[in-house]
Amino acid sequence: MPTIRRSVYIGLGGTGIKTIAHTKKMFEDVFGEGNIPPQIAFVAIDCDCSVARDPDLPTSIDEDILNVPWDSSFRSSYAEGKAKGWYEWLFPQNEEYIPEGGLLLGTSGVRTTGRLFSELFFFDIVRTIDGAIDKVLSGRFDQEFDVYIALSMAGGTGSGTFIPVAWYIRKRYGESVNLNCYGVMPVGYCDDRGKANIYASVLDLD
Repeated sequence: MPTIRRSVYIGLGGTGIKTIAHTKKMFEDVFGEGNIPPQIAFVAIDCDCSVARDPDLPTSIDEDILNVPWDSSFRSSYAEGKAKGWYEWLFPQNEEYIPEGGLLLGTSGVRTTGRLFSELFFFDIVRTIDGAIDKVLSGRFDQEFDVYIALSMAGGTGSGTFIPVAWYIRKRYGESVNLNCYGVMPVGYCDDRGKANIYASVLDLD
C-alpha cells in the first residue's frame, strides 16, 4: 500500500481556493467523499468568502475556510493602526480601496489590501494553519511534512498574504516542512492593477 505523505494544502485568494478545491476533489475521487486520510488537510484563506462557498466548485470546502471575528469597519481598524504609526508601507493612494464595511468584501484586486488583511488577522490565520498542521501530524512535530500554497500573483489577497504566510510556516516549523509555493500567472488579458500586483510580488520574492 502506498505511503501517504503528511500534507497541508493552502489556498490564498480566489485562485488559490479554486486550486485546492480541485485538489481536494481528486482525493475524494480516490478515497471517497468524507474519507480523505487524516494525513491530509486543507485551508482556504480569502477576504471574500463567496468564492469558497461557490456552488460551482468541484467539492465543498466549507469546513476548510478561515473564519475570523469581524464586527467593525475594515477601514476604521486601518485608521486606528495608522494613527499609532503602523501600516506606513501602505501607499496613500490605495487607501480608497480598503472596504468601508466589514471584512469579506474582498480586496478589489489590490495587493496592499490583502497584506493589510494578513496583518490585521495574522493570529487568526496562523492559528488556522497550525490547526491543520497539528491535524496531519497528530501532535507529533518531529515528523517531516509538506505544505503546498497556491495563489494568483495578480490577485489582491493571494499576492498580499503569500509572504507573511510562507514566512510564518518556515519560521515556525523550520526544516521539518517541505514548503512548495505555486504562484499562478494570468493567461491572456491582465489589467494594470494585476500587473502592479505581479511586479510587487516578484520584488518581494527577491
